[in-house]
Amino acid sequence: MAADSGFKRSPARPRILVTRPLAVGESLAFEQDLEAAGFRVLSMPLIEVVTTAVSVSDWAQYDWVFFTSKNAVKSIGSQLSPASRLSIACVGPATEQALKPYGLHADFVSPVYDARNAVQYFADRYAVNGLRIFWPCGNLADPHLKTGLESQGASVTACPAYETRLKSRFSPQEAQALLDPHDLLVFTSPSAVEAFQQGLRQMDRPPEAQGAVACLGPRTAQAALKAFGRVDIQPEQYTLSALSTAIRQYFKAKEPL
Repeated sequence: MAADSGFKRSPARPRILVTRPLAVGESLAFEQDLEAAGFRVLSMPLIEVVTTAVSVSDWAQYDWVFFTSKNAVKSIGSQLSPASRLSIACVGPATEQALKPYGLHADFVSPVYDARNAVQYFADRYAVNGLRIFWPCGNLADPHLKTGLESQGASVTACPAYETRLKSRFSPQEAQALLDPHDLLVFTSPSAVEAFQQGLRQMDRPPEAQGAVACLGPRTAQAALKAFGRVDIQPEQYTLSALSTAIRQYFKAKEPL
C-alpha cells in the first residue's frame, strides 16, 4: 500500500513525467505510489536497456565479480553458482536485490550508491592489490570503477553486458507528451536527460525543462544541472523510494497554508 503523503487531491493534479525505462517491479511501485498520493503520472521511457549475451568459460580466473547495476546481474546472473568461490560486490540495494532470483548473495554492498565512491569503500575493507575482478558493465558506464581499482593494484576485466540506447523516434502522441507542460520531470540517469534534450531539438524546441526537475544520483544531477541550470529535487539516498518521498515533500511544502 502506498504511503500517505498528506498531499491534497485536486481536479488539477500536478503532472509528473517519468522518463525511466518501462515500469516493472520497484519502478512500477514508484509510479503507483505517486498516483496514489494524488499526482498524475505519465510514463514515457527515453532510454532502452538491451542486455548483451555474455559467456565466461572459466570463472576460477577471477576473485570477484563487481555489479554496478541490476541490468548487469540480469546479463550473467544465471551463469554464477551459489556454491562458487567467487565473491560478489554490489553497488546499491537494487543491485543487491537483483541477485536473489539467482540464489546469490553479495559479500560486499557499498554504503554509497555510485560506482565512483564505491571503489574507496571497497578498498577500505579489502586488500585490493592483486585481486582479479570481473566487471560486467554498460556501454555508458563510469570508467572510474576500473581505473580506481586498477590504480590500487587490481586487475579489472570490463565486459559489455548491456547497452543503453537513447530514444530517437517519437510517435505523434509521444511528441505531444514531450512538448506538453509538466509540473515535474523525473530523471534517473544522465542518458535520459540527454534523450530529453535531443527529443526537443528534433521538434525545434529549446531543450529546456518547463517544470521542476527531480534527479536520482549524483551523475544524473550533474547532467541535469548542466542541461537545465537547476535541480529542484535530489534525495540523499539513491533509491526510488527515497525519490518518491522527496517528491511528495516538495509538493506538500508548496501547498497554500
